Amino acid sequence: MNSKSSEIIVSLRDLRFLPDRIKIAVNSSVTFQNIEQDAQVHTITCHNALSTPARIRPGESFQLTFDRAGKFEIRTAP
Repeated sequence: MNSKSSEIIVSLRDLRFLPDRIKIAVNSSVTFQNIEQDAQVHTITCHNALSTPARIRPGESFQLTFDRAGKFEIRTAP
């Protein structure tokens, strides 16, 4: 998914990202939304963009702004 927009939404379901790859402009924000139907909490980690993991409960979201160019590997775990 390519986008020049300042906000991108990525859904979290079954411990996966939907979509699983995105390309964004510098200073764009990505909102991660947990759309699980059960009680599955997602923990988001990104070693070069987050200082501490983000925990997202079902129905909640977390926003991350990328202020520099680069490749970022973001992972989710229970």
